[in-house]
Amino acid sequence: MNSFVVRANLENFRRLLATEQDEVKRATLLKLVAEEEIKLAEQAALPGNSNVPPRTDTSKIPADSGRL
Repeated sequence: MNSFVVRANLENFRRLLATEQDEVKRATLLKLVAEEEIKLAEQAALPGNSNVPPRTDTSKIPADSGRL
């Protein structure tokens, strides 16, 4: 699953947890948070998967680009 979706789910579940008072619903939300955290950890452990954005090859950018 896309890490963007997992992070969005985590954000949503945590936001709901902040205001939910029903203990059954809170338990469900806590379980969902734990499951999404596992997914995120599994994705991070995949080979070639890093949080570092790919380097830009600046050798193809003209030296005077960006000058006003």
